[in-house]
Amino acid sequence: MINEKARLSYLEAMGIRSWVPREQLPGAKPSIRLVPQGQQPCKERALEGASGLAAMRNALGTAPTAVNKAASTESVSASIDALKASLSIQPTAKSAEEPAAVASTDEAVLAEGVREIPSLSLLSVDDVLLVAEQPIQNGVKGLQYPHRVLLNDALRILSPSFRRENVSEDEIDSQLIQQTLPRTASNHDRWDHIQAILNGFVDVRAPKLVLCFGSDANELLALSSLDIIPAASFDTLFEDAEHRLKLANQLAAHVLS
Repeated sequence: MINEKARLSYLEAMGIRSWVPREQLPGAKPSIRLVPQGQQPCKERALEGASGLAAMRNALGTAPTAVNKAASTESVSASIDALKASLSIQPTAKSAEEPAAVASTDEAVLAEGVREIPSLSLLSVDDVLLVAEQPIQNGVKGLQYPHRVLLNDALRILSPSFRRENVSEDEIDSQLIQQTLPRTASNHDRWDHIQAILNGFVDVRAPKLVLCFGSDANELLALSSLDIIPAASFDTLFEDAEHRLKLANQLAAHVLS
């Protein structure tokens, strides 16, 4: 499996330019824009989306609360670097003591089965943070062009001053992080560890609004007191334009509220 960023870097090194059309080409797949080109969420549809947003919040038990804004971009970057360093875990030294107990623990973990925790992409601009489960398509893990188009559309609705060059992007590679944990770590331990790292990033960024894509991403932030808008996974959003327009209306409703 290769990361999308690495794939693009390899192509660039080989002199192959990656490009995308500005408009939909004849015979191409339908548009994956959150809001179709030339359309904007209207106030009436936004109010309709507000009821759906409230229903999702009630189902998840989340409520909006105020959060202090981070002091500056420089201090945020420094804090994130410090957070990464503090969360780095060295491999545990092997011990020959009580091999039978270790073996029985290994068997228990194998019987439980390892829960797959998706890697996460975190995009932030101004006071808005997007947390998205990284999709895996054709052996490539990470946000590809269609996903970025949809995320940029969401940011345009939520942040009036949105500019692509101002978006800060971080990554939580769950698979790589889990390799640093003891082999006997339970699913609960793995989940708690990823959750602590994600909450650490969120605390450093101190956003006023978080938009989560995917059930696992929403569950990882379920205990947070932040103002969270839960969204479906990319697969669900790409299935039907109505799913995307419904989300766009919910985001517009939040801006109007």
